[in-house]
Amino acid sequence: MIFVSLKYETVISIFGGGNIGDEIILTKRKPSIIAEECVCEITEYLNNNVRYNFGDVHPYSLCYIYDSRSIWSNTIAIRMPGSTIGCIEFDDRNVIKECYIYDDATSKNNCFSKDINERLKRFVGRTLIFPEE
Repeated sequence: MIFVSLKYETVISIFGGGNIGDEIILTKRKPSIIAEECVCEITEYLNNNVRYNFGDVHPYSLCYIYDSRSIWSNTIAIRMPGSTIGCIEFDDRNVIKECYIYDDATSKNNCFSKDINERLKRFVGRTLIFPEE
C-alpha cells in the first residue's frame, strides 16, 4: 500500500519495506507556532498508523517532531499534543540509530498498533536532514 502526501511532498510505503530514499527531510510544521516543530516521513507514517486504527482524526491530534537537539544533541522528540510519546536517536552524521514510541505511550492511549516499534525499525540507517541544512 502506498500513501502519497501532497502536503509534505512525500511518498510513503505504509506496510511495505524500507527505503524510498536514504534521506528523511524534516520540514517546519504548518502552521508553525513553535519554531522547533517539524514533520517528516516518520510522522506521516505514525499518523497513518493512528488513522488506520481509529479512522479520521483532527489534524491537531497528529504527531510531530520537536527538534530538541539544543537539549539532547543526538535525540529528537516524537510528540503528540500534550506529551512526548517517543524519540529518534541518531549519530553525529544524523544517521538514525533508533526510532521508537515509549511503552507507556502505547499502553495508555492505544492509538498505535501493538507492533509499532517493530515497524519503526524501517527508518534505522536513514539520514535525517534538518530544515537549516
